[in-house]
Amino acid sequence: MKPDVKRLVETVGIETPLIGYYNVQDTEGFGAFAKPGSCIFASIDQCFQGEYIHVSPDDFKCIGARYWMCGVETLPREKFAHMLAEGEGLKCSTDLMGKWLDSQPPFKGEYEHIVVGPLKDDQYDSLKSVTFYVTPDQLACLVMACEYDNAGVNPPPVQAPFGSGCAQLAAVLRDFDLPKAVIGATDLGMRKYLPENILAFTVTKSMFERICNLDENSFLHKSLWRKLTEARGNRPETGAEG
Repeated sequence: MKPDVKRLVETVGIETPLIGYYNVQDTEGFGAFAKPGSCIFASIDQCFQGEYIHVSPDDFKCIGARYWMCGVETLPREKFAHMLAEGEGLKCSTDLMGKWLDSQPPFKGEYEHIVVGPLKDDQYDSLKSVTFYVTPDQLACLVMACEYDNAGVNPPPVQAPFGSGCAQLAAVLRDFDLPKAVIGATDLGMRKYLPENILAFTVTKSMFERICNLDENSFLHKSLWRKLTEARGNRPETGAEG
C-alpha cells in the first residue's frame, strides 16, 4: 500500500511533484504521455505537470535511455565506450570506460515497458523507485531521513554513483528490495533541463516507505530543521522543539 508522503513533502517544503519509475507489462493504466524527445529529461517538465514518459526497447530515440533503462545495446560495446570516453570525455580512456560498463549493468526489469512520471496509487505495485527533485537544503534533509533508521556504514544507505541521469533513476540502485538512495542529476548532459539549484534524490520503494514514516522523535520535529528553515527565511510547516 502506498505510504502517505504528504507530511514529509510539506515539512521539507518540496513543491515539485515526485516522479516514479515503473516497470509494467503494458501502459494502459497511465494517463497522457509526453511526446518523446532526444532525452527523457527534455520532457521532465511535462511529468511535473501530470504526463508520463514511455521508454521501451523499440521506440525511444536516446541510445543511452534504451541501454540504461531497457538493456538494449544499440551500438557495439567498444563503440559505445569510445563515444562516452573519447567523445564526451567521461573517463580517461575507452578501456577504463569499458571496464566501468562491465561493472555497472543496465536496469533489467520483469517487463519491457518503462514508464516515468507522477506517482499513481493504482500502479504502486509496479513502482521501482521514487525521485525527489530538491534544493541542497532539502537534499540534506532527505539524506538525514535515510539515516534515521540505519545502523550500518558499509555500504551506506545513500550514495552518489557515477552515471547518466536516466541510469541514476534505477540502474545504479541494483537491488530494489533494499532501502537505498542515490543522489542524482549529476549528469552534465541532463542538467540543462533542471533549474541550477535542483538535484535529484532517488529512493527504492522500501526506502520511500521508511522515510515517509519518520516518527515524532525525528530531526524533522527538532531544532536543527527549524533553525535551518528560519535561517533561510522560511516558516517550518510543523512545530519543533527548541
